[in-house]
Amino acid sequence: MEKELEKYDRMLTQLESQKNTLESSKLDRETLESLRQANEALKKNHKNLNIDDVYKIRDEMDEQQEVAKEISDIISQPIANDLIDEDELMDELNELERGEEEKELEKLLDVDIPDQSVSGEKDRAVKTKTKKEKTEEDELAELEAWMK
Repeated sequence: MEKELEKYDRMLTQLESQKNTLESSKLDRETLESLRQANEALKKNHKNLNIDDVYKIRDEMDEQQEVAKEISDIISQPIANDLIDEDELMDELNELERGEEEKELEKLLDVDIPDQSVSGEKDRAVKTKTKKEKTEEDELAELEAWMK
């Protein structure tokens, strides 16, 4: 009986092996048929395609992507106002204001100052020189003339 059981066991093992082989064969056949159909579909799709056209389209796509990148880079750059240094602007403003102050001072220095003489001579106007032309002696002389 044990021998019989072993015999049936081997027969079952062989049947299972045969079943697995048949299933594998069926799967292989279905796979091959699927590959054949896919190959035919690819042939139909590629029938109207030319490799040169593909390269041309690809090159055009690359060019357009480069243009898009360039545009994006330009748009993302800061506007000119962002490039101006505020400290530099303040320095320029201060310099302009100093220039205006110097002009005002020069206008004040160009005012005619009457000569006040003690001897009773007629008053006469003494023009002052601009700041650049003045010397210390001129300033003292004007001050003395004004005090008389």
